Amino acid sequence: MSKTHSSSQKHQPSQLRNPQYLPLISVIIPVYNVAKLLERCVESVRAQVYPNLEIILIDDGSTDMSGAFCDVFAKKDSRIKVIHQSNQGLSAARNAGLKIATGKWVTFVDSDDTVRPEMIDLLHKMCYTNRTKMSICGFYEVKPGSTTTIDPHRRDTEKALDTLDCLKAMLCEDGFTMSAWGKLYARELFDLVTFPDHRLYEDVGTTYKLVLQCDEISVSSAREYNYYQNDNSITQQSFSLHKMDLIDLTDQMCDDILAWGKSRKDSDRTMLENLTKKRRMHARFSILRQIVMVDDHSDQVDRISLQNAETSVVKYLRKHKNDILKNPLASRRDKLAMRSLQLGLPAFKFAWQKYAAKHK
Repeated sequence: MSKTHSSSQKHQPSQLRNPQYLPLISVIIPVYNVAKLLERCVESVRAQVYPNLEIILIDDGSTDMSGAFCDVFAKKDSRIKVIHQSNQGLSAARNAGLKIATGKWVTFVDSDDTVRPEMIDLLHKMCYTNRTKMSICGFYEVKPGSTTTIDPHRRDTEKALDTLDCLKAMLCEDGFTMSAWGKLYARELFDLVTFPDHRLYEDVGTTYKLVLQCDEISVSSAREYNYYQNDNSITQQSFSLHKMDLIDLTDQMCDDILAWGKSRKDSDRTMLENLTKKRRMHARFSILRQIVMVDDHSDQVDRISLQNAETSVVKYLRKHKNDILKNPLASRRDKLAMRSLQLGLPAFKFAWQKYAAKHK
């Protein structure tokens, strides 16, 4: 069960609480061709009110000035360490950071995002207070040209969720997602876990493994992480067959979660079955949306392979339609997507275009 309390006022920063114990926290920031955005990110981390930080910048074979900028930042702040490596991808960059991290705690920040000054302090405070090995905060989704504003009347809450409730919130994206960022982890959680190399959607294959190691996870609704939408994100890039990684990683996650839940009571197993059915369908709808939006004249994707992928995804969705239509955890959007697909791919594409335009 979760324990909840309100926190309408900002928490007191660590240095003002005069704590007896301030462990080192490693902040891992993978860097690849973000020269124009890197300073914004790094300065937001340097400005954290939690003072005992180790900031690790992994230059993953950048071809712009990002690598040089990393070295400049390291000269300005002794807390910053820099790794330069050939381009190997986000997973390899994070894993490289984990290898040299010396903090008792670890957090990740994407180099095109920013964090609010009290984020790390809040995440640590929750773990310390609730004696948990993991904590999560909320986030702002910042669209191009927009800014984030803090509602002075907003009443944020903090909870200590058990493993099952955290899985439910994460898989339903209720306040937070499976992204590695916006979370604080005890370093020991990564002793037997690494990010999957050379895979897209690597967080899908990782975060649940960390949650499953925790009896409880501290969660705050405070939006301390600024997630910037940009044209270079995985979801915004043109479709490639490599994106089918989402389905493979989701299926593996769902299989592992069901295996974990085998010894739980009947009601818990039923919830997990509904959660995993919903998530498998969600992954395939995500891929299908990207497939149907591929330009008919694009020569960037092998048309035969694309058609085979589309056929496979549609076949699964139609065969398992009741995993959405009769699932109490399925969202209204899930059900609308399923209904439109039953009318045919043109109807599905039209419905998705309307939805995307409305939520742009």
